[in-house]
Amino acid sequence: MTLPIVLLLAAVGEGIGVGTASFISRHLSAGEYLEASRGASTALALAAPIDLVVTAALLPSLRGIFATLGPTPTITPVALDYQ
Repeated sequence: MTLPIVLLLAAVGEGIGVGTASFISRHLSAGEYLEASRGASTALALAAPIDLVVTAALLPSLRGIFATLGPTPTITPVALDYQ
């Protein structure tokens, strides 16, 4: 039940990582080491807060999200406890 939510958070982090890798590689190949370093620092500084905001937005509506995913009645309490 939690896999779609975990995948959503992982996708956000992976999107930041892929974009950052592209940004860094372009600047490193151009010899702009300071700009590449700034891009890496910015990505690291943004990744955790973005995931925290997404998590905080999902937590209040977790029961509704789980209901949408179609659990059996016996799985819902266990899934909510797992969060």
